[in-house]
Amino acid sequence: MEERIRFIDHHGKKILLVDFSNCQAREVERITRLVPDHVTVQPRSSVLVLTDFTGAAFDRDALRAMKETAAFDKPFVKKSALIGTESLPRDFYEK
Repeated sequence: MEERIRFIDHHGKKILLVDFSNCQAREVERITRLVPDHVTVQPRSSVLVLTDFTGAAFDRDALRAMKETAAFDKPFVKKSALIGTESLPRDFYEK
């Protein structure tokens, strides 16, 4: 799972890539639970995150993990971008 969360360099900027592409819901949940290990060791308001949801599947547990992780990581994230969001269920956007 660790290979799905990694820092990449783009034009001299360090970006955390979280790759959920083509993952089943259980994998999405497991990967999500590992994200804070990478984010919270960085300075506050410094992390740039790119998340790829292309072809990923979701269930209630995966969505809950994503919401909890997003709230926990928020102080450390400067900006985030999402790709492949057409596979995200409506529940993802609801509070």
